[in-house]
Amino acid sequence: GYFNRPHGSRFDHDGNLYCSDDGNHTVSKFTPDGRLLKVIGEKGKPSDTGYVRQAQLMDSLRSIKHGGPPFNRPTGVAFSSSGELYVSDGYGNARVHKFSPEGKLLLSWGEPGIGLGEFMLPHNVWVDRLDRVWIPDRENSRIQIFDGDGRFLAQWTNVARPTDVFIDKNDVVYVSELVLRVSIFTFDGRLLARWGNEK
Repeated sequence: GYFNRPHGSRFDHDGNLYCSDDGNHTVSKFTPDGRLLKVIGEKGKPSDTGYVRQAQLMDSLRSIKHGGPPFNRPTGVAFSSSGELYVSDGYGNARVHKFSPEGKLLLSWGEPGIGLGEFMLPHNVWVDRLDRVWIPDRENSRIQIFDGDGRFLAQWTNVARPTDVFIDKNDVVYVSELVLRVSIFTFDGRLLARWGNEK
């Protein structure tokens, strides 16, 4: 009964599990055996972004009028090398939030839209070994890459509705896409392989 809709999870450097729940607007920290240690956000109380949930996803996303504070349906979590927590706040917001290792909000960035640094469903988050922040911007069919302070660095557009990013120890980038496809890239964006749907 604790979760409403757990969406993304990641272990921190100490082995604790963080889980974003886009149904109750929180990120929770657990021990590996499931003991709750901390909750960020107020359970059941979304931030004000203008978001109105509607029958069609795109209508819901278009209802977002402005970026808001944490959280309105957060989607994913990731950690920098020094333990800062990044949260993609996607279905009801259009932002990325950065927290200290203790859970204090340090900064937020993003607004709804199609421009650089804007989002149409930031669906997850990954932090690479250079502490760059990768955001699968799902309904804009791209991945946006930022520095740790939210400054835009680059975008990859050779993807279709990306849902998540994983980068292995050899800097190979794996992207899952909602079109039932997986794409594999070099660290600088050269396509190595792709399988799944042909479209």
